[in-house]
Amino acid sequence: MKKHLSLLLVCLMLASLASLFSCTTPGTASGDTGTASDGTNTESPTMPAPVPAGEETVTMTPDAPRAEFGSGVSVEMSSYLVREEQSLTVTEMTPVTVADGSEWDGFRLTVYDVTMGDRHQFGEYFTIRLPYDPAYLENGQDPSLCVTARWHNPDTGEWEPVLYTLDTERHQVVIRTDHLSEYGCFEITNEGMRNAR
Repeated sequence: MKKHLSLLLVCLMLASLASLFSCTTPGTASGDTGTASDGTNTESPTMPAPVPAGEETVTMTPDAPRAEFGSGVSVEMSSYLVREEQSLTVTEMTPVTVADGSEWDGFRLTVYDVTMGDRHQFGEYFTIRLPYDPAYLENGQDPSLCVTARWHNPDTGEWEPVLYTLDTERHQVVIRTDHLSEYGCFEITNEGMRNAR
């Protein structure tokens, strides 16, 4: 069973990476500024210091390893990862619009700092869902071309790619990860704005 689950996770990761490099998310088209030869974005947006907008804490237990927050964020882990009662906190930051002249210029970023005490790294993947605002996108725009997710690496200060899909019915970014950190939902009103630069 574990072998099948591992194979499934590898396939999902490869599929997400393939979609990440095939869509027009900043830094993924060959020839873009800040793009490495493998197509990954090497340039991170310059962001103002985040300002907390609100904080919520939910208790998770082995019998209830799912937490839902008023901000629209949810975290779902296996009972293996939540072996005892744990407090999970989500701090939502006030959305900011990138205005640094980079390829991220015009993107709105909402940051969610997801913490569980001093636990950051986990032995298996779990799901974090972040909301995105479909009203921010112009009518007729494809969310898969206008919404992306990243995690903030505190060691490098960079916003790095994360394994995710979009749930367009629920207007959520669905992240698969094995660690807690700051996660960001990047939105742009019109995917053509990036191509005009």
